[in-house]
Amino acid sequence: MQASHMHLIVTPLSQLRVSRYHIPAYRGFPNTSIHPERPLMVYHNCLTATSSSSSTSSTETLRKETMKTTTTREMATAVESHLSQIDAVRPAWRYTMYRQHHYHSNTNEVLCVVSHRGAELCFGGSNDSNESGNEDKVVVVKVGRGDVIVVPAGVGHALLRELDDVEDGDGDEGKFEMVGSYPVGAEGWDMCVGDEKEKRGTEWDSVRKVGWFSRDPIYGDEGPVLEAA
Repeated sequence: MQASHMHLIVTPLSQLRVSRYHIPAYRGFPNTSIHPERPLMVYHNCLTATSSSSSTSSTETLRKETMKTTTTREMATAVESHLSQIDAVRPAWRYTMYRQHHYHSNTNEVLCVVSHRGAELCFGGSNDSNESGNEDKVVVVKVGRGDVIVVPAGVGHALLRELDDVEDGDGDEGKFEMVGSYPVGAEGWDMCVGDEKEKRGTEWDSVRKVGWFSRDPIYGDEGPVLEAA
C-alpha cells in the first residue's frame, strides 16, 4: 500500500486567534522593554498536519481526525517543509524547551509545537513564587500541538512542566517537542541567562540591534508579525 504524503494545513488568518504579551524588564531579562512594539506572540491552533488522502473538511475537523494518527516526526517534517517554503526562518532543531530561564540577544525565535504532549511555558524570567517583585512580570502559557510561538530577542523563556493530558499517539509521543527556527541569516543564536551583568554588558545592546521579520514565518507576505513591524 502506498504511504500517504503528509502536508500542512495552516489556519486562515481570518480564523486565527493570536495572544500578544508585553513583558517588562525583570532583573537581567530585557524582555519586550527594549522593543515594546514587538510583543511575544502565540498563534493558537495554527498548524495541522494531514495526509493527502484526507477528505476536504474544515480545519477543526481535520485537526480532530489527524491528531491521533499523525506522529511527532511526521508533524515536524511537515512543519519544517512549510517553514522552508515561506523562507522567513530556517528550521534548526527538534527538541523541548530548556528548564533554565534564558533569552537570545542576537536573534528572534519561532517555536512550533509538534508533539501530542503540550507544556506549560514561562516567559519573562523566574516565576519563583518566593521572589518578590516578579509579579506581573512573567507570563505563563499553556501550549499544545499546532501552536506557534514568536519569541522576540531579549524575552526570557523556560519550560515549567509537560502536561499530562496527551492525545493517543504512537511511541514517539512521550515528551513535549517543538521545531525551533531562526530568521534567515541569524542561525548562530546565543544563550543568555538573565544575569544582572548582562544589562551592563553587550547583551542588552545586542538586543537593541536585532531587526524584525520582513515576512511572517507562517503566512509570508501578511500575518501577525508584520503588524508589529
